[in-house]
Amino acid sequence: MMIFLKLVLAGAVSGVVFTLVMKLIRLFTGNKADVLFYNIDYIPVLKQRSDHKLLGILFHYFCCIASAVVMYLLLVPFGFETEVWSFVLLSTLGGSILYFLTGLSASPPSSDDYSAWLYWTLGHAVFGACVGLMVRLLI
Repeated sequence: MMIFLKLVLAGAVSGVVFTLVMKLIRLFTGNKADVLFYNIDYIPVLKQRSDHKLLGILFHYFCCIASAVVMYLLLVPFGFETEVWSFVLLSTLGGSILYFLTGLSASPPSSDDYSAWLYWTLGHAVFGACVGLMVRLLI
């Protein structure tokens, strides 16, 4: 149970870091890749409530926490659960693929905005590094 709570903490803190990195990217480049954090208009059950910003924020942090837990559990059988690079790799690959869910949404950015894809993927690499570092320090 203690490991689970540490993973929840790692996911939540890393989610904040991820958000800050993406906000800085938007500030310096004007690219709206950070909108994807809160976009839930392509999820059937949540679509009716997609106008509520709080629900989008909760969705983002739930995904960050769930990602930290799932990545850890995926890495345990291979013995890589304390290797920072493994979290960076999983998060970067997963984020780069998930970006294309934007094609299901009318919100920016578009699925063919390759700058947004690059920033989104970079943000996921930072998220993975943060989760990996926290796991290494806490677990």
